[in-house]
Amino acid sequence: MAHGKRYFTTKGFVKNPISTIMLATFVGMMVMFLVMSAGIGVIPSMLGLFAGIYLVYGFQVATIDYELSRDGVRQTIRRLIPYRLSKKESQRLIRWEDVKSYKNDTDFSRRRQEYEYIKLYLRTKPREIWITNQQNKHGFDEFKLAFLEAVEKVSEAPESEVSSSEGEWKHTVESRSPRKVKIKRKKSFYKTWFAKILTGFFIFLCAAIFAWGTINGWKLTHSIRFGAILLPGTLYMAWRVFVKEEDDEKYEDNP
Repeated sequence: MAHGKRYFTTKGFVKNPISTIMLATFVGMMVMFLVMSAGIGVIPSMLGLFAGIYLVYGFQVATIDYELSRDGVRQTIRRLIPYRLSKKESQRLIRWEDVKSYKNDTDFSRRRQEYEYIKLYLRTKPREIWITNQQNKHGFDEFKLAFLEAVEKVSEAPESEVSSSEGEWKHTVESRSPRKVKIKRKKSFYKTWFAKILTGFFIFLCAAIFAWGTINGWKLTHSIRFGAILLPGTLYMAWRVFVKEEDDEKYEDNP
């Protein structure tokens, strides 16, 4: 059996990426409107938009070291702005008993490239942790192997301990919780019924738009949007939902 490495360094979001992106957009828009209300001009307003977004990202995006420890997943976080100003870093431990489930899957990025990720669903804040291979693919692949091995050992161990003599996982893990740790793996979104329904809707929508454009004539902007945005996304979803085979590992749907 191949063994991975328990250490991994990458750049990523400190908290939930979706909430961070929403916050950055909100702050950027607020700064832009404030500059516009001052009557300074369009260019300063756009600069205010980007400055607000960068400010949020500067505190919520970081270089993160991940380490699989006997207690859980340990993070060393170096946020972009604080670390550049004062070399300040922080640490956070995600205990195994606080991880209720995880997902290991692939998805399609805005750059039209497929990337792989591990998503942890937690019982405590920040509720979700995303780890992707977009910045360090080789390091991610090795870390993923070690993570999957660690989760298997933790989930199969007795209530009070997890032990192993294989690979780099050579110590006893003592749970601080009296209950047995059971970390479930969630199935891919693309293998859910909702994904099938959503993909069917987008296939129908693409067919309807194509028929309408053929009958009434395409405008250049409409054809670009259809060919560059809607159609590739729909084709990717159809491939993931109806064609690509996922691994045959047993999944748990419960969150």
